[in-house]
Amino acid sequence: MSRILLHRDVIGGGLVYLAADPDARGGGVGGRLLAHVDELARSAGRSELSLWVIDDNARALAVYERAGWVRTDELKQAGGRRERRLVRRLSG
Repeated sequence: MSRILLHRDVIGGGLVYLAADPDARGGGVGGRLLAHVDELARSAGRSELSLWVIDDNARALAVYERAGWVRTDELKQAGGRRERRLVRRLSG
């Protein structure tokens, strides 16, 4: 099972949570979920999205970056872990 959780104002620009069943990993489900997020955001008139990801979660960072998300220099501590902000600028 795969899940996406977006901010209530979907698309006030925040992706809250994305998860894929471990058995589905490596099959492109993360990229497909993120493409759907892009579609939702565009239909709501958004031009940029952002999210925070645990900074040492290499697997998640790779999925986001393949989908066009870009790391920023913004860091924060949350739940005892360092998180990094990523942004995604949407075209047309």
